[in-house]
Amino acid sequence: MRLILALLLLHSAWAFGAEEYSLRFEKTGRLTCIVKADGSIIPIAPGNRLFEEFKEWNKKQQTPLVLQDRAPDPPTAEELAAAAKRDQDAADRATIKAFRLKPRAERTAADREAALEAMIRLLE
Repeated sequence: MRLILALLLLHSAWAFGAEEYSLRFEKTGRLTCIVKADGSIIPIAPGNRLFEEFKEWNKKQQTPLVLQDRAPDPPTAEELAAAAKRDQDAADRATIKAFRLKPRAERTAADREAALEAMIRLLE
């Protein structure tokens, strides 16, 4: 029993004793810095002592952290909604402009209805 407890304590000390790092990225996916488990920040700067220590630690890991930019974060629902609104606004402005540029004799009821709906959406 004591042997099992000693092994458990040894394992937990080994598992939690190692310094752990994580990478921080901008929303665009650009790697900005390294964050230690204690919350301290290490800039990505060759020659920086802490950065060099991190690189040495990282080389020894079974699965090293990849120090490169990554794909941007996917847009949030709010960002997608805002982009859709901008696209709709642009389409509505184009519809109104096309209606205004068309000679009066060539305007149809469908053209007028589309332009009117576009104006109403823009006012909302």
